[in-house]
Amino acid sequence: MKRRIDFSSGSIWRDTAVLFITAGIALFLMSQNNSSWLMPFKRVTPEIFSHLEAPARDILKAGKLRDENYRLARALADSALVGQWACEALLENQRLRVLLDLKERALPELIAAEIIGRAVPGRPGRVHLMTNSRLKISSNCAIITDVGLAGRVTGRAGNYIIGQLLTDPAIRIGARIQRSRVQGIVRWAYGNVCIMEGVSSGSDIIVGDRIVTSGQSEIYPGGILIGYVLNVESKRKGLFKTVSLRTAIDFNCLETVMILLDSKDSKGPIE
Repeated sequence: MKRRIDFSSGSIWRDTAVLFITAGIALFLMSQNNSSWLMPFKRVTPEIFSHLEAPARDILKAGKLRDENYRLARALADSALVGQWACEALLENQRLRVLLDLKERALPELIAAEIIGRAVPGRPGRVHLMTNSRLKISSNCAIITDVGLAGRVTGRAGNYIIGQLLTDPAIRIGARIQRSRVQGIVRWAYGNVCIMEGVSSGSDIIVGDRIVTSGQSEIYPGGILIGYVLNVESKRKGLFKTVSLRTAIDFNCLETVMILLDSKDSKGPIE
């Protein structure tokens, strides 16, 4: 339905009159451009505009600042909303833990130890460890550093503790890709390079992925960093991928480690 314009309204006639008057004044001034009586106005006009330039610039800056304030306020509101969602997720997680009767995992006690030599000649993956702690250390305790997993305790020889590092060909560790949760078994290959076996060809793994302990072991707690994916190879007709990884620890420079005490003492204390 077309809207009918009401010419009886006084505002339309007033606006039209103002338009014609303004156009008439402009045409008159253009026709009198070279008149002597306009010269003082021409000299004064640039000075007036020069004084108005700074306030006009400030007005434009104020408008930009206002837009920026609106943008920051919106970003702050988004961040606050995300924080509220995270808080709600944490509370929901706590409620679920109560419902499932799950306890928070306590941090294990750590004992510092120093590598003082090789336990077996020709086996760089077996080392002797010395510690000043008087606590009993169980066999199969995990050995770590501030960087990641180093190996496990296997026994005692006299006053020394025997450690098996990731560089021992006999060691096997249950692991998973932290990002995609793909699981496999890690074994040593050479140097600071290991192989992750048992990974199906359709698994989601990319170079740079973090590989951590799976937690499906009485020796290694879950989530300890083992290394980073170096290369992924898939055979055309094979069922598994070959995943090579660089260990998080440089075993050529390893001197001091930490032993995670096993609260379960599954293998009994090493006397």
